[in-house]
Amino acid sequence: MTDQFALEQTVRFRLDRQGYLKQFNPRFQKPIFHGKDAIPVGNGDLAAVAWQPEHLTWMLNKCDIGAASQVARLRIESPDTITKRIGLLETCLSLTDATGTVTYEGGEMPESAHWMWRGRTNPAPKSTKKDLGNIKTNFYVPEDRNVFMLSYDETSPVHRPLRIVFERWIQNEYDGTLKVAVRDNTLSIIYSMEKESDVNSFAAVLVFDGFEGAVPKQLSDISVALEIPARSTIKGRVAIAVVTSLESGDPLEAATKLAEDALRTPEIEIREKHEQYWRDFWNSSFVDSGHPYLTALYHMALYELGITSCGAHPVNFNGALNLFSEKVRTWGWADECWCHNQSEVYLPLYTANHIELADNFHDWIARVHPETIKAAQQKFQVEGAHYPETMSWNFKVENPENHVEPSGIEWILSSGVRYALMLWNRYTYISDEEFLRSKAWPVIRDCAEFYANYAELGDDGLYHVEPTSSWETPPVGKDGHADCAAWRAIFPLAIKVARQLGVAEDRIDTWEECLDKAPPYPIHDDLFSAVMRDDGTPEPTDHWQWQLPNLSTVFPYSVIGVDSDPMLKRIADDTFERYRFNADAGHEFLPVIAARLGNPEWWRAALFQYIQFMQGHDQGLFNYYNLGGRKDMELGREDDTHPYLEGSGVMATAVNEMLLQSHNGTIRVFPAAPEHWHSRFILRAAGSFMVASEHRGSKGVPYIAIQALGGKRRICRVALPWNQGASLAMNEDEVAFEIVDGKLEFHAEPDSVYVLTPSGHELRDVPMLDIAFEKQYSPCRLGNVWFGSRAGTMNHTIDFPLW
Repeated sequence: MTDQFALEQTVRFRLDRQGYLKQFNPRFQKPIFHGKDAIPVGNGDLAAVAWQPEHLTWMLNKCDIGAASQVARLRIESPDTITKRIGLLETCLSLTDATGTVTYEGGEMPESAHWMWRGRTNPAPKSTKKDLGNIKTNFYVPEDRNVFMLSYDETSPVHRPLRIVFERWIQNEYDGTLKVAVRDNTLSIIYSMEKESDVNSFAAVLVFDGFEGAVPKQLSDISVALEIPARSTIKGRVAIAVVTSLESGDPLEAATKLAEDALRTPEIEIREKHEQYWRDFWNSSFVDSGHPYLTALYHMALYELGITSCGAHPVNFNGALNLFSEKVRTWGWADECWCHNQSEVYLPLYTANHIELADNFHDWIARVHPETIKAAQQKFQVEGAHYPETMSWNFKVENPENHVEPSGIEWILSSGVRYALMLWNRYTYISDEEFLRSKAWPVIRDCAEFYANYAELGDDGLYHVEPTSSWETPPVGKDGHADCAAWRAIFPLAIKVARQLGVAEDRIDTWEECLDKAPPYPIHDDLFSAVMRDDGTPEPTDHWQWQLPNLSTVFPYSVIGVDSDPMLKRIADDTFERYRFNADAGHEFLPVIAARLGNPEWWRAALFQYIQFMQGHDQGLFNYYNLGGRKDMELGREDDTHPYLEGSGVMATAVNEMLLQSHNGTIRVFPAAPEHWHSRFILRAAGSFMVASEHRGSKGVPYIAIQALGGKRRICRVALPWNQGASLAMNEDEVAFEIVDGKLEFHAEPDSVYVLTPSGHELRDVPMLDIAFEKQYSPCRLGNVWFGSRAGTMNHTIDFPLW
């Protein structure tokens, strides 16, 4: 159990996490014909996706192999392809321990069952044909080693030979040379890059045991295989290890040893350690959103980062380790980081208490900081840090003294502040002052300095940012809304941190003046606009604002919210009303903004709409383009549509923000919860607090439990959800508090648990609930999207209404 153990002893629900999670395991009860719906397993650095285009197929992906990431493909072939056989083929992902299974149960197809063949590529077989026999595979990547483990067990009265093919396609992304080899029970693939990449070469080595009579063979210049003779029982294990030149001077030798050691180590020993890791992973927090479909997608989003975001490189937003072909991604080329998209992957992790999954991204932000100072000099001839909207993982600025005129999205100036806010989140959610001083502060300071040096004081006595672009929304103009929001976010933060650390005291007066004379928001027809045009008028708001920069002041810059100046809050509300049904791509924050504005109906409508448009993958992951517009079809890349993790990040962030907000230093529970939903959570809040609470529908919120994790004695501020006031207790003893500006404030001692209840009520009077397994939700449907799939006419077992 994690450090919030005492908090969990306080809540009024008994939680069986393992049973609860099993409800949301994605299940496919028919073949997964397309790789875009493949189920993923991994350990954060090495991952594999499983699907059945004809045969049982897995693609292995490695985090640090640049933008490509694809390593090798494994395929189990039989003379009778698995997708054409009678019987039930089921693929299931276990969220609880990151393992996958593919099972096949043969049988006889009755005359009445021909409707089950709908959607398959070949004609239905005659009803008298029998296909008895069973297949079971289990696969996973242990958390402590980069080895893909697969067990295969087949029994059948119809003897069939089997071939296990291990192959590497030629990767055009990097060119390079390929070697395959066979030695004893070892099959190897060695790939050497020719184009520049962090990785010069890698080796993938397959070792097997069992599979009686198997003969290793080289099939071609790019593939090797095990030829297994026909038997009534075919059983064995495969271990595929992957090592890159970043990890070893001799990847082939290291991978061979790694794979052999994995097969020699008792399976129970590997599994026990692996399962304990995933128990600890899920014990870090808990979410029951109140809607099973949303809860399933939420857990899939966290799971996806758990299996892809622990490697040497930050996980790529446009496919991560879910790639199922060796085509180049639809967009987000090479190793580029697009600030808007990449940051969205990690936004839910602070509240979800999985900040460790974003640490490689935080480290990258800090690592490229010196280059961003050069970028500010080269592009704009000012001091400070300029984080371009797009940067590679090895971002370098050559000859910073040579001025290069910006163009296009290079006029986006506000990306650095978004990164600075993420570093601040990392600090404030876990109170790591060394991180604040060494990594976050330099970025915060220099992003503030960039704006202070770039802006000019106008005749109206205010600073103006010109030229600039509000994210990707044209035109280039003056005082873009994103800049106005970033300005109001970065200067208070820089002042606060400088005073806290006792540094940069000579800059505080300048930053305070900048804040006092902040550029005015562009406003048109009493709505926030994107930018002031060159003629001095706001960009009209009667057309679509790409990416909604005109609401970025609500999120991600967190300047306007439910406690803001009523006039600004009203403008934000009216602007949201104008655009709330215009989701166009997976990178738009509509449901998050709705939660920050504190409107439950807007939140529900925006989030359900977002899922309808963006959840294009049946395992619960998200597409990039609106499924209605299908720009991937326009680009001719429909067959290569990988999941994009930004959509999962936005969705999970929206769920967090409905349950708990703390960005402004005030803990606020259920700020956008639909009135009749029954929801509960254990999540992390800014200030390094763990918070647990429940929303019991018409009965409202019965309690709020708060635990200060480590650190020092500190103030805790809570927005009360009760009109009648509150009682505060620790170990059932009353605790003194104050009401300041309508918020309850008290001093929290480290690791102590405090419980707030409505005045006149006690925690012991709240009925205890059991939260455990109730029923299997997958396959299910929400409107026009599915989670899992089922063979048959309806393709789902549970149909959730949109409203």
